[in-house]
Amino acid sequence: MNSLQTLFFFSLVLVSLLASQGPFAPPTDIRITEQPDRSLQITWQHEMADDDGVRFLVEFREAGGTWKSMDTPTNAAFTPKMKADTRYDFKVRLKKRIDDRQSVYGPWSDVVRYRTRPPVGPPLERPTELAAILTDVGDRFGLKLSWEPADTQGAYFVIVVED
Repeated sequence: MNSLQTLFFFSLVLVSLLASQGPFAPPTDIRITEQPDRSLQITWQHEMADDDGVRFLVEFREAGGTWKSMDTPTNAAFTPKMKADTRYDFKVRLKKRIDDRQSVYGPWSDVVRYRTRPPVGPPLERPTELAAILTDVGDRFGLKLSWEPADTQGAYFVIVVED
């Protein structure tokens, strides 16, 4: 090996060591917040987040789909509008610019999964003709509730009993 090859080899070893520990550790504390327009905000922590030349790569996909990438200079990113009631996977890693032509990449974070909210339909109408009939069940009393449901396709009812 000539001296140039040796230097290149040791540079690769050094980059590998740096990427596996210290400042090139993977981002942590990844949080996902769904926005009203169904886009998602992804935030994370990293000790080099404010350093010059640092960017982050964010990849996301529908579960089992193809990864899509975003690049951001901060420790936060917004996705485009996502599908309702769909599971997505996310991962983040650091990208540190060494010079105008070279960058070093840190390891990927653990994959974080998030399921978007189910679709929101039109408001449901309240049931009508609510009736409560007191019944005698041996040594106890019962209460039979009945009602005429409104158009409630796909809905369910919650009955709350308070003292």
